Amino acid sequence: MARLLPLLLAAACLIACTASPQPALSLSPSPSPSSAATAAPIVVRPPVEVLLSDADVGLPRTGGRDRLTLTQAASEQVNEALALTNYRAWGWADAADRSWSGPRLVGEILVLLTKPEGADLAFQGFAGELATRSGCPDGLGLEQCAEDGQALVGRVGRYVFRITAPKTAGDRLAGVQAARIRRP
Repeated sequence: MARLLPLLLAAACLIACTASPQPALSLSPSPSPSSAATAAPIVVRPPVEVLLSDADVGLPRTGGRDRLTLTQAASEQVNEALALTNYRAWGWADAADRSWSGPRLVGEILVLLTKPEGADLAFQGFAGELATRSGCPDGLGLEQCAEDGQALVGRVGRYVFRITAPKTAGDRLAGVQAARIRRP
């Protein structure tokens, strides 16, 4: 009987496999790709290479830093330990900032994050610092955007930026920044 058991199991498996009907082919259409999936991929470059230029802003530069690390940025915050924790959670990879002045003051910080979900967290963090948070005009080329009339926070891919400028200039510069990030 012990010898017959493996033979009986093998025979039962053979019958079950050959007797079962083949699954029907699915004729349902595959889901259409989202617009984000069909958009051209963003080439990741250091922030200093895609940051707004002096010509973009149209004012003389008064300051700026390249290769801004998360520890440098956190050291400038009121609660350095909390900022450091947040920046690490975001996946802070690199940043650059600039300031310009003339008839108005303009500033920007552009941060590159290591992961998309970190970019969303960074956007929420920067947008949470706005005095009053409202949406932005359509057509700026941003995946996420918030502004308060004095500053605008935007996200494109793994880049998050904050532009400090009056609303009209901020909106224009945000569109320019998005185009610079998306440029191949």
